[in-house]
Amino acid sequence: MRRDPDWPMPKYAPGPHDDIFALGVISLNYCHLEHMFSILFGYAVGMTEVQVRVLFQRLQNDSRLKVLAQLTGQRDELPAEFKELVKHFAAGYEICAVNRNSIMHSHSGGLFRSESRGTAGILLTKFTRSGDELVSPVDLHDLRRVADEIHTYTMFGASLGTDLHIFRTLHARGETYEPSPLSDRPPLPLSLDWRPLSEFQAQARQPEPSQG
Repeated sequence: MRRDPDWPMPKYAPGPHDDIFALGVISLNYCHLEHMFSILFGYAVGMTEVQVRVLFQRLQNDSRLKVLAQLTGQRDELPAEFKELVKHFAAGYEICAVNRNSIMHSHSGGLFRSESRGTAGILLTKFTRSGDELVSPVDLHDLRRVADEIHTYTMFGASLGTDLHIFRTLHARGETYEPSPLSDRPPLPLSLDWRPLSEFQAQARQPEPSQG
């Protein structure tokens, strides 16, 4: 089988090489984020590593987030500022997970080119539970943003998890932990835009606003 000498993999699906590479980065970055979530989960709710390993992997993301919110809220020893940061991480993680899952559970509907945006990329296509077809035209900028936001929340989770671990270690000794400062709170990620193809086509046909 002949291969592109500049690309070591065969072209299984149409798409720019950089875009296909970005899809792989999103998948790997999300695995790091999910692992960091499991570590943060244990520190936030006060579970041991073994307890987290048994519970966390058996839960779907929605259940993980519900258990995290419920148990964190019941930890009276946990300062309110920590609870707010954990809540913010959970909100960002949920958006990252939805973006990743939507991408990884979609298929390529071909390529698109947008004259109004001056860009081109992959037309991701997926089906809802009711069987409706939705698409999301994503270019390299969109995919890079998703990968970056997942990485940002991985780093946020690592920093917050470290603060929580130190807090719990000192709290067990009867000492006070005064973080300086607590983990910076990144902005929430942006959700990918999924709509019926007809809506994107109608939007593309709309005339440009008059400059006069």
